[in-house]
Amino acid sequence: MNIYRGSIFEPMSISQNKRDCGMPQGLRNVGNTCFMNSLLQCYFMIPPLVKEVMMASFDNDYQTNGYYAKFVRALQMLFASMIKSTRKYADPSNLIDTLLDSFGNQVQFGDQQDIGEFHMIIVENIVKGLHACKQVQGMILWKSLKEQGKIESLFTGVNAEILSYKENNEKTIIQKDVKFGPIILGIEEGDLMSSWKSASKNIIKDYKIMNKNTTAKQEIWIQNLPSVLIFQLKRHFFIEGDPTPLKSNACFKFPDVIYPDRFMLQYKDQIKELKKSAKSLHSEINQLKKQKSTLQYDLNGKTSILDSLKVIKDFLSTESGKKISSESALLYEKLEILSNEIQKKILDIDNKIQEISQQLDDIYSNFKNNKYCLNSILIHEGAAISGHYYAFIKDFDQPEYLQWRKYNDIIVTNVSQEEVRKTSEGFNDSLSSAYCLMYVREELVKPQTDLPLHLFNPGSEMEFSDEYSTFLKEDAINYYKNMNENDELNRENIIMEEQVSRILEDFNQLYTADLATFNKMNVMKKKYYHLELVNCAVYIMSIPNCAHLAKYFRLDNYMWKTFRKTLTDSSMRKLKDKLREKMAGYGLPDVSLKEADLNNYSRIYKLYTEEFTDLIYANEILTQICENNLKFSLKIYAICILQSERGQNSIRTELHEIFKSVLVYMVMSLYNMCKNKNISEVIEICECINLIFYNFSSQTIGKGVLSLINQIKVAFIKDFNDTKKEFEQALFNSVCEEVNDLTLIKYYSQVEAYQHSLVGYDFFNTYHYEDVDRYQKLCNTLTSEYLKQGIQLVLKIESSKTITLQQLNSKY
Repeated sequence: MNIYRGSIFEPMSISQNKRDCGMPQGLRNVGNTCFMNSLLQCYFMIPPLVKEVMMASFDNDYQTNGYYAKFVRALQMLFASMIKSTRKYADPSNLIDTLLDSFGNQVQFGDQQDIGEFHMIIVENIVKGLHACKQVQGMILWKSLKEQGKIESLFTGVNAEILSYKENNEKTIIQKDVKFGPIILGIEEGDLMSSWKSASKNIIKDYKIMNKNTTAKQEIWIQNLPSVLIFQLKRHFFIEGDPTPLKSNACFKFPDVIYPDRFMLQYKDQIKELKKSAKSLHSEINQLKKQKSTLQYDLNGKTSILDSLKVIKDFLSTESGKKISSESALLYEKLEILSNEIQKKILDIDNKIQEISQQLDDIYSNFKNNKYCLNSILIHEGAAISGHYYAFIKDFDQPEYLQWRKYNDIIVTNVSQEEVRKTSEGFNDSLSSAYCLMYVREELVKPQTDLPLHLFNPGSEMEFSDEYSTFLKEDAINYYKNMNENDELNRENIIMEEQVSRILEDFNQLYTADLATFNKMNVMKKKYYHLELVNCAVYIMSIPNCAHLAKYFRLDNYMWKTFRKTLTDSSMRKLKDKLREKMAGYGLPDVSLKEADLNNYSRIYKLYTEEFTDLIYANEILTQICENNLKFSLKIYAICILQSERGQNSIRTELHEIFKSVLVYMVMSLYNMCKNKNISEVIEICECINLIFYNFSSQTIGKGVLSLINQIKVAFIKDFNDTKKEFEQALFNSVCEEVNDLTLIKYYSQVEAYQHSLVGYDFFNTYHYEDVDRYQKLCNTLTSEYLKQGIQLVLKIESSKTITLQQLNSKY
């Protein structure tokens, strides 16, 4: 077992480790294995490789067949996890423990690895492992070379290396076939096709022939293409005299689609003829690249001019923290202009290179028989001797805007094409750049059936509705089915435990606050009315022998706010069971009340909501009265208080007294409206008086008000002339008829919005103390001298019947 995994911890709890629908699995980093994780994710997106591995059959004693068979079995189960598991990430530890190097030793992790060499190690392990096990179905769709295996034909091609030299004025040509895997490219050319062209030819100055040195020319032509073309970019370099490697993140561009035909042996003669016509274009491109290099780097070719200018500008802008001088400011401005000019020239050169490159592509337009699509980009982030690896991988099953994903160990996310390009192409001040590119034959990344290749949707109704799922063997399906079920059960239990702990913690805080409020209310009861209505839990506490109901209410209310379900909801059964287990130590009530207790709780809850609803309405009514909006306050009073089916309570009793004063104000408003001959206002005021009057009709106050109205009628009826009948009818309809539904409907539309605003009102907020306090203060304001004066005046009228309207007017 690799020693580096000894201290690795699980990055996510089982409750967090649930795979998102439609997302691939990540891979856990088990000790500097990020570069291997990136490769494995790339392999998984190559369908024929997955198929070959998944179709391998193993006997029960497959472990006796050696490490290579164990490796393929571990890879098979890892791929099965990536297809079937509902976990967010898989653990590749079993795979790592069976991976052998070229000498048969277990691969040790801890240092950075060469990606090309490591890739070939994995391919070798797969090939040997498949030879050690039975294959029930071969890969018949992909052409294999005679001497190669099925997996080798995916990643290994054959080059024809042609060496030519002159000896005694005679030209000698030697050709040999050589297998190749990853193609190593320099980045100096700045783009893939130019770098590939440079790598396909070489001049050997000291080629030995019969103990003599001569100059030889080497050409490399592809004889057989692999299904996957891998390009390894040489971004590491050394400076003479310094053993420490450095890394270049210089810009290197590569297309989404390539056609390797121009490098193939079968087209050699035709390509050479085309190269003659393309020679001038290549020369122009090389000249432009030299110009660009002189703009980018100093004479040693390593130090960036733009970076140097930036450092100088940063220094000048601060001058070690001092205020910048005028000379520095002028120099800074000149450097800024120089930087912009250099960047513009570089951009112009890039555009020109791209234009000429397109002309070159047009020359080779007839050589496009083999289409390869960019499938994966492996990224290195950091310095040459340290850093982190991750991969961008394209999913051709997805819509175009969702095709790219970033595979960063356990984290897999969707990324845009722009982000992929910006990160992978590299630029001078970046720490990230592509170091390996994978291109795959177009037909390989498209399904061979009507099914999509992969849905990444395990555990759903569609989990087997893709081609990858058809590769699964029954033992793997059963294994991950059981794992998923256990995970879901454990995940549910852990989440339930976390919920219960949070509920109990929150409950204790809430109930402690309730107790403190209740104690405060008890002290202030004599001074303030309805203080027990701050919230329902406190209200229930004020009722003898109902403390357990108060606790139940607080718990039930918390459940509703958190889950939008009550404790009586059948779907809360499991949570209630967990709560019951934990509640004994908290002194809480049973979460399932007996019927009598539940009925009592429901009755008290209904009483509380009625009381508090009235209190809210009363608050608004009194607020409107204080602001002299008497008509609106009366409308709320009529709709929400007078017409309620509930019996009288103390809140209504207070409002009843207050509206004695309002009734007198209304009479004065009627007096003014009559004097101004405003019939519509008179009718409205009379209707308002009518709504209040019948609450006082059996009392002296009501009779006194009627006397005042009659006096108003006598005083003003003669001045109405043509509108006399209308005025009399208004008084008759408004004052002499009882309150009816039609009268209420008229006012309803103006109060409806206010009523609806109370539908979602939270009756259990501890801040309602402010509402209660405001209600008490309003009551004190309106039950002061004004009310006393109004009542005394009406009583005086009722007893003497002699007061005149002039006297009434002068009184107010």
